[in-house]
Amino acid sequence: MCLSLVFPASALFADEHATVKVDTPVIYIAGDSINLGYDNDSKMFCIDTFFDLFKSGASDTSTVVQTAASILAPMILKGVIFDEWDDYYDAVYNEIYDATKPVLLDKNGDVCTDCGVRSWEKKEMDYDRTHDVGAVNGDGLYGEMDYQFYYDWRLDPLEIVDELHSYVQDIKAVTGKDKVCIEAKCLGCNVLLAYLYKYGTEDLKGVALNVPTSLGADFLDGVLNGELGIDGNAIGRFLTSEAYAGSKDTVLAEFLDSVLSVLEDSGVFDGMSDTFRKVLYSKIEYGVFSAVARSTLLTFPGYWGMVGYDAFDGALNYIYGNEGSELRNEYAGMIDKISFFNENIKKNALSIFGSLKDAGVNVAVISKYGIQLAPVIKDGNVLADEYVSVSRSSLGATTADVYGTLSDEYIAERTAQGYGKYISPDKKIDASTCLFPESTWFVKGNTHAFDSHDEGNIMVTVMAADKQLTVDDFELGRFVVYHQDIDVSENMTESNCGKDYLGADYAEDKPGTLSEKKESRLKNIFRFVKALILFLVYNVFPKLINKA
Repeated sequence: MCLSLVFPASALFADEHATVKVDTPVIYIAGDSINLGYDNDSKMFCIDTFFDLFKSGASDTSTVVQTAASILAPMILKGVIFDEWDDYYDAVYNEIYDATKPVLLDKNGDVCTDCGVRSWEKKEMDYDRTHDVGAVNGDGLYGEMDYQFYYDWRLDPLEIVDELHSYVQDIKAVTGKDKVCIEAKCLGCNVLLAYLYKYGTEDLKGVALNVPTSLGADFLDGVLNGELGIDGNAIGRFLTSEAYAGSKDTVLAEFLDSVLSVLEDSGVFDGMSDTFRKVLYSKIEYGVFSAVARSTLLTFPGYWGMVGYDAFDGALNYIYGNEGSELRNEYAGMIDKISFFNENIKKNALSIFGSLKDAGVNVAVISKYGIQLAPVIKDGNVLADEYVSVSRSSLGATTADVYGTLSDEYIAERTAQGYGKYISPDKKIDASTCLFPESTWFVKGNTHAFDSHDEGNIMVTVMAADKQLTVDDFELGRFVVYHQDIDVSENMTESNCGKDYLGADYAEDKPGTLSEKKESRLKNIFRFVKALILFLVYNVFPKLINKA
């Protein structure tokens, strides 16, 4: 449960910065991977390093034993025997809270420790406010990362935008420009959304929305509403897609995927899911999940900003109980903040972003897919990057799932209506329904966290242009295939559109007839044997030889 909350949450800085420079200052707003400092900046914290907080509490065997006893005793002695679970939930909360309290917010969603933006980053922003980078460089031009807005991403975005507005004004003043561009990534798009809500578009020449989660991150919606699921096929696809896209140990990933496929065929995961839900859900999952959530990252209003509008009320009930509950009253201050953001800003996200076009602000949107959505929810088959569906990150595109394509009837109808050019060559996306269909790029084969040179160049160029540029103004058009292993992007065609790391095959994953099931099992057994041999050859035997 803790893993499902924490591991799929990073939105890194651009890994490959844009190479183009423009004559308008660009302010970059990253997501939740900005390192915050605590213990007088001697330690760092971001979501990627959440579990480092537990190391000091698990450094010796006696501590581990003591922690396990503290949790298991009330579970067995009161929960299992007497069906009284509250002490067990409290024990889970207290054990985790002891490790994570240096970085948690209080029950009003306010800072209560010294965790926050690091001192050197504050100094860097102070330097930015008094130095024109274009003049310093001698060319009068600005790059994608010349001005970075550092902020405490745990907080309510509305508490951040006053500082962002001040930063924008200072950058305008020091550079002598009357407008700036803002590129926001993932969670950072909610900061931009709140900024637009409060301060409007007056100071903006261009905006780039890089895999925005402003309509919600699909995996969070599922997890926070108890829609947990165990799908061996989805887990296998996640392992292999992450390995191939990140150029990691693909042999190990293929081996694990083959093992999961064999287990899926055997019905193990279905049995686990049924048992988990029937036996454990009502007694353990609900209370434990609330305890884990409250003692890790769900005192962070910033994270609640990535819960979809329609999923928000269910998530509140799941984590904090129904209206009037003890937990609701206890966390009333924080819940007021996240509820305001949900009802007044997130609910109106499309109209707020739509105001950019009405105001003549240039807009570029990057949406990615071809990577498996984090496999912790029941429906892990939506077309997505690891964390957010294409329909959301594109602000409204119509899509098929990982197994299928848009129907021939749908494509024929849209083509007859004049929208044929918006259908992707792999027939999975209709871009005509998204908010900015002429300036949204769909990149297949790249991960949520990684940004290529080409993506950065497109965003920076669009933002700073003298007019709204479209997909027709670039060599790379609306639908792009990215090869991360060689850092090459190319336009998607019918011949290369199969480029992804999913390998989703409905006939193999969801065989219907008895003969199809037998064929699928036989294929998976052969695949397992092949993967096992490769794993032994590349991963096991060399280590044994070196040891010998």
